[in-house]
Amino acid sequence: MNNRLLTFLFIVLQISISQGAEDINASNLLSASDLIKGAVVKASCGQCNFEMKGKGCDLAVLINGKTYFVAETNIDDHGDAHASHGFCNAIRDAQVKGKIKNGKFHAKEFVLLESVK
Repeated sequence: MNNRLLTFLFIVLQISISQGAEDINASNLLSASDLIKGAVVKASCGQCNFEMKGKGCDLAVLINGKTYFVAETNIDDHGDAHASHGFCNAIRDAQVKGKIKNGKFHAKEFVLLESVK
């Protein structure tokens, strides 16, 4: 009887933990209105750090677990991409406004945030 109770409690605990993780992930999702109002996303070189297909080095953002190349601003508009904290060597935070259209993120605003190191 004691083993059954422990097994039951263990199962309940596992379900609670997994449900909590799903709730945390769901709360981190950005909506279209978040992107229009402004949101902080991960930004880097799509080919070097996000394993996207393409030629050369292109700016990309990570939104809700999916990567998008960025239109309306270029990787070279934000400093030397190949410097130690450049987009080809680091994944940075950026405050962005814009929308996803035709598989690309069209940036109305793109502000690179200071690296924390």
